[in-house]
Amino acid sequence: MEKDNLIKKKLINGIEITNTEIDSIKIICDYLFVDRVKDFSTFPRFEQCFGPLFSDKNDVNMFEVFKEICGPNKKYITFHRFLSSYLIWKSKKSKNKVYNNFMTLLFNFIIKKETEVIGELKENGQIFSTQNCQGRKAISKFGIFSDIKKDKIQGFILEYDDSFNANLSFRHEEDTPSLEINLKPYKVDAKYGKIFDNDRDGVSHIGGKYDKKEKRINFLIIKCRSGKTFYIGDNNIKNDENIEPFLIGSFTNEIKI
Repeated sequence: MEKDNLIKKKLINGIEITNTEIDSIKIICDYLFVDRVKDFSTFPRFEQCFGPLFSDKNDVNMFEVFKEICGPNKKYITFHRFLSSYLIWKSKKSKNKVYNNFMTLLFNFIIKKETEVIGELKENGQIFSTQNCQGRKAISKFGIFSDIKKDKIQGFILEYDDSFNANLSFRHEEDTPSLEINLKPYKVDAKYGKIFDNDRDGVSHIGGKYDKKEKRINFLIIKCRSGKTFYIGDNNIKNDENIEPFLIGSFTNEIKI
């Protein structure tokens, strides 16, 4: 549901589209684009972002989808090309079944809205919180605990302002995270030393796979505003798996349409 229950609509090429749909397209493009300067995506980047979220069961050929989105004789996906492609899909004008399957899965199932939950909420279940971090300015490190093989994700640890830790797991803080991301939320000023920068790095998207049978997240993709992208967990396909792929994000670029 949109904030303040306001759903705004506009016509683009004669097709009605809401601000919620445009926001979803912005989230996808910001996930695809390497950073805030390179506002386009090549096929290797497209495959790197979405290949891990789809299995052979989805019957998706990434190159075929990429060409359908960017258009004939084009080498890059841009925001406007993705928007045009979305309008064709929404109006049911595309005859490409592989592409239609990809778009349906992406927009109807994979992208998670603000109020949606990945997995199941259990009554009296253990909930980790960052409420004790109120007043902190920025996350400076993001760590993930896993088993020795780095297959099973066991929790997270966040460092705020280079000094304050929030442990979102049953692991001890002195344990070394399996994956640690330094987000550098400050810049060095000659007069004042370290000061926090409004243009700091940060996690912009988290994607992955939730195993509905085992009731756990098996695989995570973490994309930073700077373009750094990290993968951790077990992404091997199992015959009896029941996987729910997901993508959560916030767009950081202003895009005029």
